[in-house]
Amino acid sequence: MIVLDTHIWIWWVDENPRLRPEVRERLDAEGELWVCAIPLLEIATAVSVNRLILHPSADRWMEIALTAASVRIEPLSASLCLESTRLPGQFHRDPADRLIVALARRHDAALCTADGKLLAYPHGTCLNADS
Repeated sequence: MIVLDTHIWIWWVDENPRLRPEVRERLDAEGELWVCAIPLLEIATAVSVNRLILHPSADRWMEIALTAASVRIEPLSASLCLESTRLPGQFHRDPADRLIVALARRHDAALCTADGKLLAYPHGTCLNADS
């Protein structure tokens, strides 16, 4: 089981070359890829303010991304929200990152990311996806 950071989910679905080939192969072979519900909001927001352009459209991209057989969406729950505020050690204040890390820790799963802050966090397992 692997938890995907928002940008990794986008890179994986869009076959972006920034995602290292060996990481793509691992994700493609993985039986369960988990995505916290918060990336849905992050993606929709980024598209709405023109910070992200998805092809053919955001609606179609979401449809494709959500129908991948191996992708499971973890809904926001009170317990996950509370866990995100109780991460051990020092962690930055971004609530989306906190929720994603809390999800990975909850399932004792690797978090696939290229975010340097998350890669440097010592209280979790990260898979560096940047090429």
